[in-house]
Amino acid sequence: MKNKLTALLLLITGIASIYGMYYYFFILNKGDLLINTNIKNYDVSLYNKKLKIKFNHNCLEKICKITDIASFDYEIEISKTGYKSIRQNIKVEKNKELKINFNLEKDLVILKVNETKKDEKTSKIDELREINLLKKNYAFFNLDNLGYFYFIDNLDDTIKLFWQKDKKDTFIYSFNKVLKKEINIIPIDMSENELLISIGDEKYIFNLDNFLITKTFFPQNIVYAKYMLNNYYFITKNGSYLYNLQTNKFEYFYLFKDFLMYDSENYLGIIYDNEIEKKKNYNLQDFSGNLIVKYNYKTKKIKVLKDTSIIIEKLVLNDDKIYIYNSSGDKYLVYNIE
Repeated sequence: MKNKLTALLLLITGIASIYGMYYYFFILNKGDLLINTNIKNYDVSLYNKKLKIKFNHNCLEKICKITDIASFDYEIEISKTGYKSIRQNIKVEKNKELKINFNLEKDLVILKVNETKKDEKTSKIDELREINLLKKNYAFFNLDNLGYFYFIDNLDDTIKLFWQKDKKDTFIYSFNKVLKKEINIIPIDMSENELLISIGDEKYIFNLDNFLITKTFFPQNIVYAKYMLNNYYFITKNGSYLYNLQTNKFEYFYLFKDFLMYDSENYLGIIYDNEIEKKKNYNLQDFSGNLIVKYNYKTKKIKVLKDTSIIIEKLVLNDDKIYIYNSSGDKYLVYNIE
């Protein structure tokens, strides 16, 4: 009987101690937290690692007060969809209000775009047409919505370029004959209806609307071309070159191998994973992947928007939307830029 009574007293004492500790730490020993951020409607999480306790709270306004928080050390996390989460260690003290400020940055999103595929019948017809054009002609290029472009060998030192669209064939221009592997035709991105025609070292800008063709000379192989800020840019494996149509001169763009003018003060640029020296110059050695960055050319400040493993082949603007393409031709939409 005595043992049972002792056990009961110990149990009561233990329960009282636990309740006493709970009452002291969680009822009496409390503080407040005042959070000030740059956004509305965000989530707050407070976590104590030792006690493994966690509190969650949703804040509807930029300034948010959370009261009656047990006085402990916490890891606080501020989060919202579309923004980079912020974590920080804080200490809530008894009968005190802790004031903290946070500035949440947008988290850039890269979303793969699934292109609409042609139906099987249409694909088969197009395939047969391409095979026929390829067999009959010196060189052939399918530029999808722009149509087919093919070269006819004149059996002398020239080749003729034709454009086939809606089953109609139109003669474009005659060129000096070069090896087939030295011929290429690509659309000029961010331009209305222009092509870049490569015939060996000679490059031609061709307008599909007025049939105006402009000859230039650029010895390097061009990965792709784009039109931006009233200038043409030729993107090569060595970087970007600005081409002035009036002076017929090229200028190397040293900041980025590929870029866009994002607004009146900022470039959106790519720094590739193997550009070790460039990362060092910008103090970005901690980033290992391909970087999408925003660079203010007035203040010289650079900001990393995304560190990605995507092998970025090109960066373009289309219908006010920014896209990147990888080396396999996959298309990605880039949005939620800070």
